[in-house]
Order: sequence, then structure tokens, then C-alpha cells
Amino acid sequence: MTQGRPRTVAVVGTGRMGSAMAEAIRKEGFELRVYSRTPAKAAELVERGALLFPTPAAAVEGADVVITSLVDDRSGEAVVSGQHGILAGMRPGAVHAGATTVSPPFANELAARHLAAGSRYVAGPVVGRRDLAAAHRLTTLAAGDAADIEYVRPVLESYGAVKVIGEHHGMANTVKLIVNFITVSWLELMSEVYAFGEKNELDAELVHDTLVWVFDRPGLRNYAAAMRDRNWDDAGFELSTGFKDVQLMLDAAAASQAPLPYADLIRSKMVTLLAKGLEKKDWAVIAEVARGAAGLDSLL
Repeated sequence: MTQGRPRTVAVVGTGRMGSAMAEAIRKEGFELRVYSRTPAKAAELVERGALLFPTPAAAVEGADVVITSLVDDRSGEAVVSGQHGILAGMRPGAVHAGATTVSPPFANELAARHLAAGSRYVAGPVVGRRDLAAAHRLTTLAAGDAADIEYVRPVLESYGAVKVIGEHHGMANTVKLIVNFITVSWLELMSEVYAFGEKNELDAELVHDTLVWVFDRPGLRNYAAAMRDRNWDDAGFELSTGFKDVQLMLDAAAASQAPLPYADLIRSKMVTLLAKGLEKKDWAVIAEVARGAAGLDSLL
């Protein structure tokens, strides 16, 4: 278990997100050491007092906490392994918090490799844009040993809130993938809605206001709870009625030649559920199709 409060922090990777996080850490009074594959990207940090090192191993030597902000598993592996890598330079008991969105298996692998080397690992992917770092509004999804998370918490809170996910490291990265999947799904949904609205002579501002209104309503939170509990019997909107509305959406889309691929997918799933006699269930029962496709127990 790591004791005391960290004083020296090494940030490996000073791209757009990494540099913003590093500056937030520096402003909180931590001694800042940095490594960047492209030294010019760390120039402003150096001007403000950060120490720049030629290798990841040199940057993390003597650091209490190491933050990596990179691109993917491959870039993470490149800075961790080898004689110039993080594992070679970290002191025993120091903690590496990985802020990169990596695969869950790679997060678990990193934890095991750190443990074998005498250092520690906290999976800590961040949610939010780089401009939120300075405002302390990023969110770190933290997973790992509870004592390790508490040790790095002051550093992570330099750039935002910490949401503890659990002890299994890969869980934090799985949650980050869920967050990104929700976001990109919303992007696709909104893109279809804007195109559908424009083809039907709706002003973009009206479509925008409608989207914001829908996202702010409690209904989405209620459906999230219904899916969590698999409660389809308390039907606020029956599947049969929802199917009718989806068909109306598709008819309008065809008439205006504005494709709605999401609606096509949803209709297909609804047909499967209707064939099972589930027309009186709440239309959130569509979740049972995904469960069945994933090999989970379902109503199908």
C-alpha cells in the first residue's frame, strides 16, 4: 500500500488532452515532470516550470504518480515496455494512472505487470473534452485497489471529479467504452433527426430545441431504470403502440426521402418481440432483443 500524499507527478504524453491535464496538475502545486514523443508539444509546459525528459523512464524516475495520456493500446505499450519504458523507471510503490481509453484486457495486463515490477496501476480513463481540464470538470473513471485510488485522488482531482468503478481494472475501461458508445449513438441519432427535420421543412433551431427538451426529460432516466430492473409490465407506452409510431416514422421518412436507419433497426426488433406475443409490454422491452443476441437469458 502506498502511504502519504504525492508530491511529484510525471505526465507521459502531452498531446491536446495530456497537456491540458498536465497544466491543471501543475497549477495545483505538484512538481511536474513530462515526456513527449514530440518535445515541441511540451514547450509551453516547460516554460511554466515543468521538467522535460528524453525518455518515459527518465520522466517517471522519482515520481510518486505517473499519468499517461496517449492514443491506444499500442502507444501505451510503447511507453511502458523496454529499458526506456515506464516500468523500468518507476520507483517501487509509485502509482501509474492510465488516462487513455484502452481495451479492458490491456488495462488488466498493465495492472499485472506493474504488480510484478513492484509498482501499482490505477485504470483512470477520462470523460470530457480538453477544455474541461482547466475548469476541473473532467471525470476520471477509476478502477483498481482502493488504497491506490485514494493515493492518486489528489492528482486526478486536479482536473476533475473521480468516479470509482471498482477494483477490477478493466471495468473502468468498459464503462468508458459504454460512455463513448452512448455518445456516438446519440451523434448518429441526432444526425438522422436533423436531416429528417430539414427534409420536412423544420428549422434547425426547432429541431435543436426539441432534442434538448427530450434529453432533459426524466423519461430517459426512467427507461434506464426499467432496463436495469427488466420491468416491462409497468407499461407507460405499450410495444404495440410504439410499433405503430415507428411505422409512421418510416412512412414519413420514405415520403420525404430522408432515411432513418435507426428506425429500420428498431422496427425489425419490434417485429421479433410482437411475434413472441409481447405487444402489451412497455416498449423498452426492446432491450430483450439485445440480451438474446448477446447470449443472455431473455424473453425470446
